[in-house]
Formats: sequence, C-alpha cells, structure tokens
Amino acid sequence: MREIKFRAYRKKTTKTRPEKWIYSDRIGLALFWRFIQDEGDNLLVQEYTGLKSKNGKEIYEGDIAKFYSFMENKVKVSDVIFIKGCFEFRNSELVNEVLEEEIGIEIIGNIYENPELITNVQ
Repeated sequence: MREIKFRAYRKKTTKTRPEKWIYSDRIGLALFWRFIQDEGDNLLVQEYTGLKSKNGKEIYEGDIAKFYSFMENKVKVSDVIFIKGCFEFRNSELVNEVLEEEIGIEIIGNIYENPELITNVQ
C-alpha cells in the first residue's frame, strides 16, 4: 500500500506565507488541509505517486520527468498526471504510459516552475 501524502504549490507568496511549496508530511495533514481551505485557489494540490525517481526523489503529479519509453523505444519528457485511477505520463501520440519506478525516471522540473520543459513534448 502506498503512502498517502500531498504537496501544494503556492501561486502567490506573501510576507507571512513566503513558502512556494507546502508538504503534508512536514506539517501534518490537518494543518495542510487548513492551508488549502484558507487560501483556496492560491494553492494547487498534487498527490504523491508512491514512487521515487532513479535519484530517490519522490514523484508527485505535476512533476516533469525524463524517462525511457518502451512503447516508442526512445527517451521522452512528459508531465505526470492522475487519470482513470492511475498515475501516468501524459502522451499525445499514444495511450498514456503507466508510471513505473523500474523505468529509471528522472525528475527535471514541475509544471508550475518549468512549463517550458513540456511545451514541445516529444
């Protein structure tokens, strides 16, 4: 069973809330969801996939990853999405590839801070 945890990206920071990222496992779920209620649309919530990258980094939806596509036999860059009950790589050419730890995923950014990494997804 995978660990359930979340992170949230704060679109606009303030003097009293300067952090860009909030992690539920660092502040507790109750306080995390309180931030979500208080700030509403300013926080974009992402769920942990339960997997780690080849460098040991936790993979969340919204992360941008470089990975080897067995379906296309090449290295690809894509963002991680949650759809139909699964975490997958977004893929415009094929049916989405299911996210698996064994394929040597490298996290290279996220959709909020590095959107340019997926503007020309191959």
